[in-house]
Amino acid sequence: MLVAAEHEGRSVDRHVETGTQAPPVVGSTSGSFVDRDRSRIRRSAMGGVLAGLVPFVCVLWDFGLRPFRSATAQGIGSNFYDIQAWALMHGDLSVPTGSLGIEGFDVDGRTYMYFPPFPSLLRIPVLLITDRFDGRLTAPSMLLAWFVLAGATAALVWNVRIVIRGFTPVTRCESALYAVVVAAVAGGSVVVFLASLPWVYHEVYLWAGAFTVAALLGFTLLARHPKWSTAALTAGCALGAILTRTTSGWAMSITLIVTGMVILVRRQARQRVGVIAVVGGLTALFVGIAVNWAKFRHPYMFPLQDQVWTTVNSQRRAALAENGGSLTGTPFFWSSLANYGRPDGIRLVSYFPYVSLPAEPARSYGGAFHDQLYRTGAIPPFMPLLFVLTVWGSFTTFRRRPRSERTRFDHNLSDGRVGRAALRVPLTGALAITGGIMFYGYIAYRYTAEMLPVLVLGSAIGAVDIAGRLHQRSGRTKRAVAAGMVVGAAFGAVANAAAGLATARITSRGDRLQEYVEWQRHLGNVDGLVEQSPTLPEDGPADELRVVGNCDALYIGTGDQYEPWVTVEVREYQVLVAAGPSGFFASKLPLFTIDGVASRTVGLESDFDGRVRLVVAEGLAGYPTGWMALAPGESIEVGIHVDTSLNRFYVTIDGRDVSFVPSSETDGDRPIAVAQRDFAMPTPIEQAMVGLTLTTSEGPPLPVCNHLLSEIGTAAGIR
Repeated sequence: MLVAAEHEGRSVDRHVETGTQAPPVVGSTSGSFVDRDRSRIRRSAMGGVLAGLVPFVCVLWDFGLRPFRSATAQGIGSNFYDIQAWALMHGDLSVPTGSLGIEGFDVDGRTYMYFPPFPSLLRIPVLLITDRFDGRLTAPSMLLAWFVLAGATAALVWNVRIVIRGFTPVTRCESALYAVVVAAVAGGSVVVFLASLPWVYHEVYLWAGAFTVAALLGFTLLARHPKWSTAALTAGCALGAILTRTTSGWAMSITLIVTGMVILVRRQARQRVGVIAVVGGLTALFVGIAVNWAKFRHPYMFPLQDQVWTTVNSQRRAALAENGGSLTGTPFFWSSLANYGRPDGIRLVSYFPYVSLPAEPARSYGGAFHDQLYRTGAIPPFMPLLFVLTVWGSFTTFRRRPRSERTRFDHNLSDGRVGRAALRVPLTGALAITGGIMFYGYIAYRYTAEMLPVLVLGSAIGAVDIAGRLHQRSGRTKRAVAAGMVVGAAFGAVANAAAGLATARITSRGDRLQEYVEWQRHLGNVDGLVEQSPTLPEDGPADELRVVGNCDALYIGTGDQYEPWVTVEVREYQVLVAAGPSGFFASKLPLFTIDGVASRTVGLESDFDGRVRLVVAEGLAGYPTGWMALAPGESIEVGIHVDTSLNRFYVTIDGRDVSFVPSSETDGDRPIAVAQRDFAMPTPIEQAMVGLTLTTSEGPPLPVCNHLLSEIGTAAGIR
């Protein structure tokens, strides 16, 4: 992209247009960069991209070598685009009923995914060859999107520089500042947080951001030197955006149409470029509308009342009823502005990973009735450098400048300069994307990715303006500004990586979550985090580590109201069932209770033929295993253990899994509740009456829980 940008710059020079070229002169502003400047541009771009790659890949691969990982062990949400791809390969937009779970939209007996299909189209070449990677392509797709985004960002920054400052000589300080901006976008923004969960909800934002920033690059090139090929490529980016994320696609398509009209009005000699831009924008809009219409009979919206989640969740139904059947509107604006823009929307703590999302969920303001409110980081503290530069850049772009300082919107200027006014339309288009979340009744940190395009372009403008002002400043001033920018970018990287790490581990659970808690124990002060109680409280304060009983179970608090607690580890329980020397009678004996949203009992059923089986009972329903013989004097061991990564309690016979029940669940009307298991033993007299002896025992001590109590010096017992 940078090479293409340099070629565009050279085309401004009349020497090049006539087939001749003046010899390059160091410091020349004759229409292109000299070799020294090009070398600095390449080093700056490459340095920024590589610096951003490190935190992104670390979080994407969960600080290991896991290039194909999914957000959860079940792969839920990481396989949606694969499901859509298989449907498209069979010529259908609809997917198998039930394949999307609560995210599916059931319309006229068919199930649709509300996300547009571009990431699915990207998978088709792989799926045509093999199904080996089915459900495992999200992380590679996100990495590819990151490279597009990072490359487009680097090229955009330097083309904005040409628009504002032309081909004036590039200093080392200036090239370093631009490298920091690229690194801040690629590795110090919400992009890194998105990498924490390789599933559809985050993949879509990375591709939307990649296409949108690439489209903004196209607008910048069109402002410098309108060419039909640039207009066509920008239209392709707008099309990619609308086939990925509706809000981004509509904003870029309309911006392209407006840009084409400006070209038609101001550049009569290049009407073909303007026509291509207008037609390209209209085409992208038409395709996006056609796809959405085919699914939902609407140009851009999707019917929330037809989503499976709406049918099972009372909060969603209440929000729709309260807001007239929609979750969009002006009442949500102030809540979004306050939560996404609050300067204190971050939390610094004394324990690993030291930076996190706010401890409390987002708040509603102005009486708005929201669908979902999660713990949400704000843009100013989580992306400080990009925020400050965007504010600066937006002000310099839209402020009215004295006539003596204005640059003509003229492409025949020898230094390639166009002026900030040429960036007003694309900056406005990038800002328009944010309407999708600012007026939406759902607040979560991942949605700040909708603001990424305006942050990228605004930061580029701000950085270029600051670099120009530093040109005549002292070395001390330059070093101070550069250091401040580096600190801002680095803090953004640390903050987003820390929040992403915690989010990834709590979502994936299992061994990864246990490792995370161990890191907290080793790398920080957890004294204030660990609490011990006989039962699990209803609310789960953010990051609290709750020990239940004498290390019978360990849970971590999420701080969110929809799933207050997540299981770290639970001790295994066993019952040794021994048949008497004379055999046993037909009976039904309870062994375990599992109490969550539903109450279940695991019982032992025996008959007169010397057989036993387990029955998992829920209300009046019972789910038996197969019968097995138990001879007089023989015994079997019935156990129950948890697989936290799959959210299941497994029931075992002699170590073999024979049944399972959820270890956490919701009925849609209440938060996700953690199920508690306990013994439910019949009395010794009841056992003797049927000829069976039941002996309880517990599995090995919980390593993480015991380490925590040992670390803080808590004696065994309840406090």
